[in-house]
Amino acid sequence: MKKLLIALFCLLNLFAASAAENIIFESTYPIDNISKFEIGLSYENLYIESYFGSEISIQVDSNNIKMLPEINFTNEKLLLKSKNTKFKKADYCKIKIFLPKEYSSKIISASTTKGLIQASDISVLSLLKFTSVSGSIFAKNVSAPDLEIFTFSGMIQTDILNTDFFSITSDSGAVEVSLLSSPSAFSEIINSTGPVSLFLPDDACIQLSANTNTGKISDDINKTLLFSKNKYLMPFGKDGPSLNIKTNSGNIRINPL
Repeated sequence: MKKLLIALFCLLNLFAASAAENIIFESTYPIDNISKFEIGLSYENLYIESYFGSEISIQVDSNNIKMLPEINFTNEKLLLKSKNTKFKKADYCKIKIFLPKEYSSKIISASTTKGLIQASDISVLSLLKFTSVSGSIFAKNVSAPDLEIFTFSGMIQTDILNTDFFSITSDSGAVEVSLLSSPSAFSEIINSTGPVSLFLPDDACIQLSANTNTGKISDDINKTLLFSKNKYLMPFGKDGPSLNIKTNSGNIRINPL
């Protein structure tokens, strides 16, 4: 009976701890006041998405008030960065930035060490840049004249609506890129040891160059298969810009969208 009561007491404590209310911070900003975002995080998960609203909204959900990020606003730039880079495994922080659907900032630059970056349905007038050390990056339906995505060991998955130039680089994570429209200037996808998958629409207009040292290259659109140490050149459309894909030891696959 005593053991049963002890077990019940521990269970109740565990339930109470798991049901503890998270700390939430929320702030809004007029769209006319912000044109640039500079975000530097360590372990926090970052979500950027559009919504039907008239103001920029930031929400922070965390279980440790000491881990809440610092937010500063000066000269039309919103700076959001980790306040404390030392965190425990149990620490949890989720940052959500909601942008009005009709709003486009000039620059969004976000970096993280271990956290996730996820952006969807956003448009930028100049530069959209995401950088991660070990966290994955997911960018769905994004538009920017200059798009740059880099991760050391995380996964990259992106759907590009519109861009002049893009550079997507990974050291060891899988890379998946869906081009909903073709770039207007030279672009590249580089991966050191992971695979690369490229999805192209029917009206794609690029001059594709693909190269892998130890993997294989498969073009499911033109039904072509090449093995390692072969360079694959294939035009899609007429007079399009060059798109270079390179990986040392991963497979490269070209797919219809």
